[in-house]
Amino acid sequence: MNRSDARKIVLSAIIMVSLSLVALIGSALISNYSRQEKTQNYFRQNMGHLIDADRFEAYEVPEAISDGSVSDFYIAYDMNRKVLGYVLTVRISTDQGELSSRMAISETGDRLLAIEVLDSSMQSLPSLNVMDALNGQLQGVRIPVALQLEYNSEELIYSEYPSVEGLHDGVFFAENDDYDNSGYKDYVEITVKDGRIISVNWDAEAKDGGKNRAQSSVDGEYNMPDGQQIWAAQSYSMENMLVKVQDLDKLAIKSDGYTEIVDGVDMKVNVFYRLAKECIENSRNNVIKEIPTEGERTEETGTEPSEAEELPSVSNDAEDASNFPGDEVSIPSDTAKVEIDNGGIEDGVVVPGEVGDNLIESVDGLPLSEIRTQILGVDSAPEFSATLVSAVNTGYKYIRDYVL
Repeated sequence: MNRSDARKIVLSAIIMVSLSLVALIGSALISNYSRQEKTQNYFRQNMGHLIDADRFEAYEVPEAISDGSVSDFYIAYDMNRKVLGYVLTVRISTDQGELSSRMAISETGDRLLAIEVLDSSMQSLPSLNVMDALNGQLQGVRIPVALQLEYNSEELIYSEYPSVEGLHDGVFFAENDDYDNSGYKDYVEITVKDGRIISVNWDAEAKDGGKNRAQSSVDGEYNMPDGQQIWAAQSYSMENMLVKVQDLDKLAIKSDGYTEIVDGVDMKVNVFYRLAKECIENSRNNVIKEIPTEGERTEETGTEPSEAEELPSVSNDAEDASNFPGDEVSIPSDTAKVEIDNGGIEDGVVVPGEVGDNLIESVDGLPLSEIRTQILGVDSAPEFSATLVSAVNTGYKYIRDYVL
C-alpha cells in the first residue's frame, strides 16, 4: 500500500464518520422536533379550546410569588411568534373546599378570553349547566371582575366609560382665588393613573383656619337648605360620579350650576365643574401644581364669583347614573366621617374606608376603581360564583404584577 492509497482510506473514513455524525445529528433533530410537536399537540388539545394558538411555552411559577395559587403558566404564540395571550391554572381555597380552574387571558392582561373548571372539592359544586352558565358570563369580559350577588351595583364602579384623552398621570390641584361669602375657599384634587381618573377630592378650607367645609357639615355647623343632604354627602357623590364617568360633560351640569343626573345632589356644583376642569387641563398639559399646606395658603379676603356664573352649555343626554362610593375617592383626614345614606348604620354616618353595608373597600384585594366588569353570577350557586370570580381576579393580578 502506497501513500496515496493510505490517504484515500483516511479520507473515506473521515467522510463515513462525517456522514454518520450528520445522520446522528439529523436523527436527533428530527427526534427532538417530533417530541416538541408531540408536546405542542398535547398543549393544543388541552388548551386550544381556550385560546387558538400555534405554540405554547411553559414557564415555571415560583411558589414564593404565586403563594401556590398559580401552578401552571403558559405563553401562547401565533405562527410568527406574536404573543396571543396567557394560559394559567389557578387554585382557590375556601371554607367550602378548593376550586382549580384554567383560564386564558389576553396579551394585554385586561380581558378574560375563556375559563374552565378542572377540579373542585367544594361542597356546593353546581351542575355542569350552572358551570356553563357562569363561564358564559365570564367569557370575553374585561377584568378584574366583581359579582353583583355580593355587592350592590351602586357600590361598584362601572369602568367601561372611556377615559378622557391626553391625561398624564399624577396629582393635579386647583383652588379658588378667594374665600366665598361664607368664609370657605373651594379646592379640587384629582389623581390620574394609567390615563384614568382614579380619585377626586372636593372640599373647602375655612378662612379662620378652622374645620374644612365637609367636616363642618358633618358636625352640623354648615347647614344646607331643608330637604337636602349635608354638603359632605353631596360633594362625595360628585367625586364618585366623576371617577365613574371620567368626563365632566357626562355630569350634565347646566349653565345654572345644577345637575340632574347625580342622585342626592341638589346644590349648585358649578364651582366643582370649574375647578375639576382646571385639574383636567393641568393633567393634559402635565402641569402638576404644588399643593400648598394650610400654613402656606394665604388668608386673602374677597368674594368668590357667583355660584350662578355661566358655564359652557352641556347636553343633558348623558347616560343616567347613580351615586356610589369608589375605593380611592375619599374625604380628607380632617373630614373623616361622611353622612351619605343611613342603610341601617346608626345615625347614617359611615367612615370612608370601612367595610360595611354602605361602603366596600375592595374586591379580592383590588380597589374598586380597578374593577372593569360586573356579572350577575348564578343565584343557585353563590359560593361557587364568588370562588370562580376570585380565581379570575387572582389570574389577573398575577399577569399584572409578574408578567406585564
